[in-house]
Amino acid sequence: MQLLLVVVGSVLVCSGVALFSALKIALDARAMGQANGLWALACGLELGPVQLAGVLAKGTPARLDVTVFGRRFALRRFWPRRGSRNAEKRAPAEKIEKKAKGLPAWLDPLDAALFALDERRHLRIESLDIDVDYGFQDVALTGKLAGALYMLSAVVPRRVRIKHTPSWQGAETWQLHVEGRFAVWPGLVLAEVLWYIIRARLRRRPVRPSVEPVPGTAA
Repeated sequence: MQLLLVVVGSVLVCSGVALFSALKIALDARAMGQANGLWALACGLELGPVQLAGVLAKGTPARLDVTVFGRRFALRRFWPRRGSRNAEKRAPAEKIEKKAKGLPAWLDPLDAALFALDERRHLRIESLDIDVDYGFQDVALTGKLAGALYMLSAVVPRRVRIKHTPSWQGAETWQLHVEGRFAVWPGLVLAEVLWYIIRARLRRRPVRPSVEPVPGTAA
């Protein structure tokens, strides 16, 4: 009996710790583009014991590497093949009609959007550095973008730092570097999402109208 109480207590304590613990997220992404249409993107994401690294560039196959507890898995292609569109067109009519049904009847899109915005309180930005180098052949466009970034850098929170360097030489090129650290509480988010779904389904449950007996007839 004592062993059972110890096991139950340990499970409850671990569940409570997991519910109120924050998951640390680290992000490092770099992108570049040129006037001739060449572009490249490299991104690294760390979520606790899981690390993801991806590289994508024009004219080359994408690559995604996932590392879990020190074990590495390489996923070279992570999107559907070109023939998948034709396969989707040849899908049975029942599947197409099923996809076209849209959102469930109990889900209010506006209420769900407000709920999603409210969940931002479970995401904390510890630091976010954005470094942009850009330039366009149209110098006026470069000036407009520079003015917009100056205004944006003045209104963002303290932990968000935007550094931008415009080029006035008329060379059409851009580079972007984003590095940030975040904290998210997935247990609280999951608990509130489940509670929201339950409340939404209960609110949308149809109420059967009561039938009143017609005067002069037996009840």
